[in-house]
Amino acid sequence: MQRNNDVIIKASEREAHAIADSPQAETIKDQIDISSLDEAETEFADLLKQIPDADLRHKFDMAVGRISFAYERLGFVQGYISNRLLNCNT
Repeated sequence: MQRNNDVIIKASEREAHAIADSPQAETIKDQIDISSLDEAETEFADLLKQIPDADLRHKFDMAVGRISFAYERLGFVQGYISNRLLNCNT
């Protein structure tokens, strides 16, 4: 069973990454409400304001943005592949 799952994951990974960057993924994301996200963004913005050095503040903001985007993409890809696995293993 694990070998079958490994094959499905590898076969689906490239497709999932392509879909994660598509306009359809943005449409899906725009329709999902995660209220804790707004709160976290506000808290982070308030924290950034405490950094007096504008260049350092910008670097932190950019780094966190890249990490956030990577986790968003990972979640989309993982969800896509998990759905494929569930459909193949039922």
